[in-house]
Amino acid sequence: MKDLYLIAGFALAFQLFQGCTASTVHHEPRAAIAVAEKFAKYAFVEKDFEGAFALASDAKATLKAGALESAVMQIQGSAPFPDDLRAVAYEIPFGTERVVVYLEGKGENRTSYYQIVTVGDSTSGYSVMEVFRADSHFPKGPLQEPVR
Repeated sequence: MKDLYLIAGFALAFQLFQGCTASTVHHEPRAAIAVAEKFAKYAFVEKDFEGAFALASDAKATLKAGALESAVMQIQGSAPFPDDLRAVAYEIPFGTERVVVYLEGKGENRTSYYQIVTVGDSTSGYSVMEVFRADSHFPKGPLQEPVR
């Protein structure tokens, strides 16, 4: 009887491990950076909210195109909008479909700092998932790389 339980245990473990497959995500950081920069320029420099909306992922499910303008205004707060933006760093959190892009926006003698989280991979492409703005640099993550 003990052997029967042992065999049943091995069979159950085998079935469980069959369902656990490791998948790898292949990223193309330059593609994610390009999407983040394009979104940021549309939203914060040109104020082309329809163009920015086209690059957003989850926003399409939760926001209407017109509501993106309100969200951008809220993110920007009372700080002046930048005249130009550029990506300065990125990081790829291990094992995720995310690439976090860090940007600097300059305008009216002031610099704003943006963190744009893109989602996707080298096969499916990237879209913008989250956007944050700060008056100072975001903390440097352990996986952060400069944009070259």
